Amino acid sequence: MNFLILLLFITITTFTNIVKADDVKEYYYFSAETLQEDLSFDPFVQLGGPLGSFGVLGAYGPLGSLGPYSNDSILKAFDWSSFSDYLTKKNGPLSNYGPLGSKGPNILSTNEGYEMLESFNKTAANYLAMGGPLHILGPFGLLGVKGIMGPLGINGATGFKRDRRAGNFIDKAKQSVRTIKLEHLEFDHEQLNSNKDFDLYELYESDFAQNMSGNDTSFGVISSIRYYQEKSFEFNSKDEQLVSIAVVPEYQLDDFKLTLTVENDGETTTIETDSKTLIDFVVIKVKKNTKITATIELAQSWHFLSNKKFRLFVGGSGPVLETEVKGSHQRAY
Repeated sequence: MNFLILLLFITITTFTNIVKADDVKEYYYFSAETLQEDLSFDPFVQLGGPLGSFGVLGAYGPLGSLGPYSNDSILKAFDWSSFSDYLTKKNGPLSNYGPLGSKGPNILSTNEGYEMLESFNKTAANYLAMGGPLHILGPFGLLGVKGIMGPLGINGATGFKRDRRAGNFIDKAKQSVRTIKLEHLEFDHEQLNSNKDFDLYELYESDFAQNMSGNDTSFGVISSIRYYQEKSFEFNSKDEQLVSIAVVPEYQLDDFKLTLTVENDGETTTIETDSKTLIDFVVIKVKKNTKITATIELAQSWHFLSNKKFRLFVGGSGPVLETEVKGSHQRAY
């Protein structure tokens, strides 16, 4: 429903030129703050717009405290992976007919899928496409098929039990599970066919995530900070891809600053975003084997509770394909 409303919003609004092209900047980023600086995106960067505090990414959106991740699901209390395998054989959520399959929304990553969305509305196709200004809300972002709301998420279709103390998935042998192999998925695209290991999307407890080594780009964290405090979470991108990072306040009365430290090949880049009206996020195209540290600080608060609760969400797009777009919103680094 949110996706359809977003498409309608894009359809009736005029924007700057975003095009599908071969000469995309090699490595770039954009954030809540950089989009606000470009007047072309004004409808999106208002308080009530899709990227605003009252929008899809806000405290009361699907990733916030009123979304489906505010309480533990009964599905996470026991292992039902055997039944999940049965459902897959019957064209269930992890089959080719599910969200990750060639017959599901994952087709949007290919030219065929792009053209299908473009036939509905070309502007919507470019804005929601890989690298578009609304990438974070599209099929490759945090609300996409590989995100927490998809079949690999905590309320998804893998059937793995979740460790309530740490937030990680565990199998029947009580071993931690980070990935799932879906060999039965078939794609016409060579890059999609070459790797069928998918990262599960975990929702970690704060202390566990902070002390974790070798974290990937498919997880969320529920945490809190006090005044003059900061928390950092380190993770790694094993692939060249676009990574979406967003910090969502538990309450609309809190505002957080997000800082990324990006390290690769001995080079370090720092990216900050501290918008007063938007949910702070960064979308960044990274090289293979890039280490990212996300640091969250309290920027402002309009309530007297000592703990300022937030949720950090990180999501990788997967392989960068020919549907990537270019535009003035992208900043080289």
